[in-house]
Amino acid sequence: MFRIESKCNKLLSAIVFFISSCLVVFLLYFTIPKSIRITGTSFNLFATLILLTLLFVYFSARGFLFRYLFLVVLFLPSAITAYLGFKYNVPLSNDFTTDVLMTNRQEVSAFISYQPVLFLGIFFLFTLALAILFGKFKIDLKFSSKKAEFAANILFFVILIVCFRVNYPTRIYDIAIRRFYSSAMYLSNFLPKVEKLENMNEPSYLDKPLPPGGLLFFHIGESVRADHAPMNGYERNTMPMLMKEFKNGNLFSFPNTISFYKSTRFSILGMITPATIADPVIRSSTFIPHLKKNGVEMAAFFSKSDDFKKKPRYFALGINNYYNSFELAHSVLPQVKTFLSAGKSDKSRFALYQGEGSHVPYNSYDTGKFSIFMPVNFQSNADSTTTNAYDNTIACTDDFIGNIIENMRGQNAVYIYASDHGEIFGDDGYWGRYAKVTPKTNKALRTVLFFIWVSDRFKRENPDKFQALKSNAKNLTVVSHDYLYHTILGFYNIRNKSYSSELDLFSKDAKPFAGPMPEELADITFYGRLKFE
Repeated sequence: MFRIESKCNKLLSAIVFFISSCLVVFLLYFTIPKSIRITGTSFNLFATLILLTLLFVYFSARGFLFRYLFLVVLFLPSAITAYLGFKYNVPLSNDFTTDVLMTNRQEVSAFISYQPVLFLGIFFLFTLALAILFGKFKIDLKFSSKKAEFAANILFFVILIVCFRVNYPTRIYDIAIRRFYSSAMYLSNFLPKVEKLENMNEPSYLDKPLPPGGLLFFHIGESVRADHAPMNGYERNTMPMLMKEFKNGNLFSFPNTISFYKSTRFSILGMITPATIADPVIRSSTFIPHLKKNGVEMAAFFSKSDDFKKKPRYFALGINNYYNSFELAHSVLPQVKTFLSAGKSDKSRFALYQGEGSHVPYNSYDTGKFSIFMPVNFQSNADSTTTNAYDNTIACTDDFIGNIIENMRGQNAVYIYASDHGEIFGDDGYWGRYAKVTPKTNKALRTVLFFIWVSDRFKRENPDKFQALKSNAKNLTVVSHDYLYHTILGFYNIRNKSYSSELDLFSKDAKPFAGPMPEELADITFYGRLKFE
């Protein structure tokens, strides 16, 4: 159908073709992350590699543009996923690519060292040399007729479709850019809807007057596992200040708390809206418009964050009074203390805080004062020194919260802390949030630190709510992020159509979590499931 013409003799062309084909097969095989090399697949992996080799040769023969385009589209993304696979045992998935597209420079810096740079550099030079090799020998396809060329193009197009669309566990297209493309398309459709949360309102009213001087501080935590807190049985005293409050009976911990999801942006949606783990559909706004409508004074505080004006925090939409810091968490304490002491004695107030917390790299929240557990390694490696760095961030969080609580003691106040997700530290032999999902790793990711601190004045002025909270902390064996929306409304006596007393931890009607457990959710992704109505 076609013949190969070359400036070199036929024997040399055959040798070049054979060596290049072997290099392509070798390269493609060893760039497949070991975490997704699954045996017993419905489609032979080596057959796919051979097809891809043919595709590479074909596109190389079609000219300069096709040759380098094929390298960029397949080989370079393969290098990135290969490094993640071999170094961190991270399979490429929709969840992973979605988070990559939404991440920040702090998180990316945790994975930057000379090793990935060296790896990608060698990979790039190797593939570039391969492309130049084909160009040097000028392997050109000459067809006997236009019909033959058309048939060949159709054939290779079909092969391309088969390689990139066949449905089996070791999909080649998972290594290419298709994952990033599909995730980008999902986010481009999803994020504009998130920005409309403030307008998805419903009527609300006060069941009773606002609590006089009622102050609720809601701390959206970051990456803290429930089992790394001493009040939940952890052998290290990572939270000495809060442990005192726990022993004094002012702090109530819920050690079996399931997060809405395993990534920040999706988990927060579960915290601030009535959407539930069992039914992840957003049908109404966050609690913020309801607080605003009923006269609650609000403020929001952020640390180590992007510019609020350039990248609005969707969970704070509707709060006009905010402070945004690019420094460590403690940098916002003066502004927080000003807000806590500024309101009238009978004014109900609400404060929201979100920062980097225990996010990777684990030195992003450590001021040096909290280097308690040594030695440390700030990256997400399978090393006990990584756990030391992680626990130091929790000690830093403890000091931060302790400072705020000291300014709330004399008020009718409540401090609610809920982490967005956990981390994987050796569970099932895996490390890092994007490691292979198993029942154990998902439990580590989805069982988060959640506690409620109350002041002595709150105990006196709200005896029913205090006794309900105390009873619920003792008797509710499992809770989740589902409870936060209703508990916050319950504190202010606000009611709407979405409110449920069965999910209000200040209500005697609260019931244990009845949704799916993390082990059952191991194979479930929110990619495409989390919807707006």
